[in-house]
Amino acid sequence: MKIAHPARRTLDAVQFLLGAGLIASPWFAGFIDEQYATYSAWGAGAAAALVALIAIIAQWRWLPWAMGVAAIWTLAAPWALNFTAVEHAMWSHVGVGAALLVAAIADLAAAHATPKTKQAA
Repeated sequence: MKIAHPARRTLDAVQFLLGAGLIASPWFAGFIDEQYATYSAWGAGAAAALVALIAIIAQWRWLPWAMGVAAIWTLAAPWALNFTAVEHAMWSHVGVGAALLVAAIADLAAAHATPKTKQAA
């Protein structure tokens, strides 16, 4: 278990907030009566928030990949579960999923970045 760099912790905190926002989106965006969209928002949001919370505590190599999977599912859910006609639900999923995917890619890039060393003058 490694201690995370502050920039990676910031990404993890943003991912946690995005997951929590997706959990709350059925109430805020007004699609609580749409069963598949609501359950998808709760499930994908909980998965993203849980992975982000684990990433804040411990930096394991698989966490950015797990967040990427959650992000791709969040992006694909409106079509996979056929709730594209519910525009608020669709755009909540697409917006949060895209943001999660960008953050997961940035987190993955930060995890694989090598620190630069100073060269002697």
